Amino acid sequence: MATWRVATRSCHYPFRTAPPALRKLYSTPSKLSGSPTSFTAGIVKSSLHDADALVKRLGELSRTMNIPGWGDDKGHDAAIVLATPGLTRLIENEAFAAQLASFLSPKEHRSHFHLVSAIIDHIPSVSRRPLADDEGISVLRGPSDLILPHLGNQAPSSRGAKERDAVGALTFRLSDTSSITVPLAQTIFQNGKPSTLRTARFDVSGNAPRLAESHETLGQHVNIPLPPSGDGRQEPHLWLPLIPLTQPRVVTESFGNILRRLEVDGSSVPASSELEAAVDNIYKKMRKELPTDAEVPPFGVWAVVNPTPGQSAAVRNWQVEDLENADSRTGLAQAIRNGGRTFRLLSGGGGWGSKAGLLSLDPETSPFPASEEEEMFNLLGRGGESDFVPVGSEVQFFCSELRSPGAQQQKSGNDLSRHRLVFGVFGDASGLGSDGPAADDITITPNHFGAVSNLAIYVSGGEASPSKVSVPGSQLGIP
Repeated sequence: MATWRVATRSCHYPFRTAPPALRKLYSTPSKLSGSPTSFTAGIVKSSLHDADALVKRLGELSRTMNIPGWGDDKGHDAAIVLATPGLTRLIENEAFAAQLASFLSPKEHRSHFHLVSAIIDHIPSVSRRPLADDEGISVLRGPSDLILPHLGNQAPSSRGAKERDAVGALTFRLSDTSSITVPLAQTIFQNGKPSTLRTARFDVSGNAPRLAESHETLGQHVNIPLPPSGDGRQEPHLWLPLIPLTQPRVVTESFGNILRRLEVDGSSVPASSELEAAVDNIYKKMRKELPTDAEVPPFGVWAVVNPTPGQSAAVRNWQVEDLENADSRTGLAQAIRNGGRTFRLLSGGGGWGSKAGLLSLDPETSPFPASEEEEMFNLLGRGGESDFVPVGSEVQFFCSELRSPGAQQQKSGNDLSRHRLVFGVFGDASGLGSDGPAADDITITPNHFGAVSNLAIYVSGGEASPSKVSVPGSQLGIP
């Protein structure tokens, strides 16, 4: 598979199954043959005004960058092009799309070429340099029956009244049971549309590509088949920049996404009791470290729920890293491997009587609106028991990164260059935005593909429950 990403300096399918179990994510061999290819490239803003020169330069670089599999393009009749918002008008330009189709299509035995183009928030950076205000594209190319097997079966979205303001999403299927869904960027200020996702088919049999058909849609499935686990591949790496606030506590009472009571020192107490004290301590500590006229920066709070405390279920055999990198103390890694999920805290605390100390967790498990049936299931769960924080599970509270970007990058030691697929959530200290070129007009990173959302990514598959990953700076890298 060849993938590429271009970074420039400026600079419908709800999938509601569960987060990927790593064993399944790697052990399901693809039933299709073919070898997709990819790369990422970076472009300075001054190069964006000339579409002809941009495509020509990409072609020159692709021939000299030794992109794995790029020259062996037989049967590569499809590509997925992910672009950042600053490139919206260029991506929507039919002439530019035709040039991309010509550039990406096989050099011999050409007939038709399928091009899926989408506007996403950011492309991932390979290094962990401080972020710049970058633009870019990330491209995956391969046989259409391998990477886009459902392209002909997906009806274009009519954007009915209910969906007129909906933002679309791309679902990347890694196996028969595992996927990652990434919401598209909001492009209302670029082209007046909530989001931008277009499928097109070009006739490339003649001297110049000709647009045969084009459709706008809200969702698209993209297959990225992974080799079997016996091929010496490393495990996926989940990076969650979180700081523990409390110890893991057993849930004694909950309802739907509402956490009511926890067991602390042998007693059942309101869920927010220990957390409120921990947050107060964080504010006091930060207040002492800041100048008197400075505001304490806001930070989010997340609950990490371990469905099988005290066990090693190994639902996901992931490498999991947090800011403290102290798995034995926080229990974060084991919770995630057991099929645990992260939930952002929406509201709660205070109150009195039966409503004292209630905590509301983010119930969203898909970027698309839930149906009435799904909302009812989220509320009642299985047999009336919460599917989010069931009684008997363990919950631990964390807050997002409070340090400077440099401190986080040094602490994490996370090297994106060894991951050919990277999906994540943007954050000021994430290192997930594109680097942008230093001196050259365009820089290319071979064998690299991915997408970064401003909001969240949704991981599903295997035996675990659906999971929304929304921690700023979080990242799922797949070698």
